[in-house]
Amino acid sequence: MLAFILFTFKCYSQSGVVVPRGTIGSFDVPNGTYLKDVDNEYLPYVGTWKAIKDNKEFTFVFQVFYEHLHTYPNGDYYYQDELKAKYEVKDITTGIVLFTTMSAVNYDDFLISALSTPYEGGRLDFYFCDIAHCYNTMTFSLIRIPGSTIQLKYGIFSFGDWWSPEDCPAYPERTDVPVPIPRTWVIYNKQ
Repeated sequence: MLAFILFTFKCYSQSGVVVPRGTIGSFDVPNGTYLKDVDNEYLPYVGTWKAIKDNKEFTFVFQVFYEHLHTYPNGDYYYQDELKAKYEVKDITTGIVLFTTMSAVNYDDFLISALSTPYEGGRLDFYFCDIAHCYNTMTFSLIRIPGSTIQLKYGIFSFGDWWSPEDCPAYPERTDVPVPIPRTWVIYNKQ
């Protein structure tokens, strides 16, 4: 009977040791470890959030991917809970969608990822790789507003890498690359 219970547990348990997400970096994870959001720190961000700025409506749809498998060429692997987002920008005067990833369904289709678990004070940093525009990368933060479950403060925008003009001739200078997310502070409201 004990052998059956152990066999059953082994069949249904994909990962080895469960470690709270944020306690160790992904480069230091022992093989087979599961970095789990044990305190549900991502939960307040999950859902649809909208903001209006400069005649544009900006929409995030955040989703948690639980126990997502990461593998390395040498065969090592680990699992991790990850918060990712779909995103859309719409011109509110014309109704034209200027940028969207709302058709994303699979993990790899989500271009926006949380970089960690939230810091003390409710700040969560994100990474955005705009594949369509020379792999332009940006980071930004969402900060929970004390006492509010329906508003997030967006800001701390900064640029990361992008492909050089030789690799992406449509945009000879970094300033020519369209940036679909706000570069200044804005408040997002939960829908």
